[in-house]
Amino acid sequence: MQKSHLIRFWIKFFDQSLSGKCPAEEYISLLEELVRGVSLPRPNKCTKLFARMFQKQMARQNCLDENEAINTDKLALAFEQGRLDI
Repeated sequence: MQKSHLIRFWIKFFDQSLSGKCPAEEYISLLEELVRGVSLPRPNKCTKLFARMFQKQMARQNCLDENEAINTDKLALAFEQGRLDI
């Protein structure tokens, strides 16, 4: 799959309405659920840690605004430049 298609997929995953932002409470929940999958009935320390660590990576790459919402343009650029792994 082409990198551009993967980037579009992940942007749409985080920002389904394509508004350009994804609030922290939404993407933290999405990330936690993604890692938990269907095998675990509820969040645990590891799944919560994964979500927080990815949030920290996005913050280090300047993909979050002052409210910790994802700026999808900046996230797409970080993916494109390889500063964040897809």
